[in-house]
Amino acid sequence: MNQWKRGFPIEEGYYWFYGYLFGRPTRGEKPRLEQFQVRRVSNGLLYFTEATGLNHLDMLGFWCPMEVPDVTGLAEQLPKPPED
Repeated sequence: MNQWKRGFPIEEGYYWFYGYLFGRPTRGEKPRLEQFQVRRVSNGLLYFTEATGLNHLDMLGFWCPMEVPDVTGLAEQLPKPPED
């Protein structure tokens, strides 16, 4: 079950975000569901979505850790690449 929290993630990993990316909503704006990768950089954490890094101070919404599926054994079921 998803556990949505208001606080920003403080650990590296993958997360769902639901809310407003750029702070308070403008007229007619609806909350968005976005996938983020949180990475540690030299001066703290950076939140990446669609190849864009965002400063978390502007975001207004909820966060939920994303479960990465287990891919063990799937590679063996794919076709082998040709050998040189």
